[in-house]
Amino acid sequence: MSAFRADDGTIISRPDLKVLDTRAMAWEPVAERENITGMHGAKRKVLVRGEQGVPSVTLSYIPPGFTVPDLPYRHYHKTVHEFAFFLDGELPCWEYESAEQQKGELVTYKAGYFMHRRPGSIHGLEPG
Repeated sequence: MSAFRADDGTIISRPDLKVLDTRAMAWEPVAERENITGMHGAKRKVLVRGEQGVPSVTLSYIPPGFTVPDLPYRHYHKTVHEFAFFLDGELPCWEYESAEQQKGELVTYKAGYFMHRRPGSIHGLEPG
């Protein structure tokens, strides 16, 4: 099978192998696509979708100065593991050991950082 390059970045797509050129893929606005409050300016390229069509692996872009309208903001995933490898920039995020913790631990994710968040891990943003 010869490699080809489609408008969606597909090089090879078959049951046992998928190869994408992420450079050829268009950025999708996150807020408009998923109706997620406060994600204005955030974009993604969906690399893998689960069986129900939900994005499970993405290349994400969060613009400088990103925040959500109402702070403090806390968030967690009930069943999903979250993995992130930071390519560029910095993303301040507060990590909480439990829902009772009043002030989170600030982690500023930077280029080269890798994060694996397990289901139930609480994270968010705080004023300042």
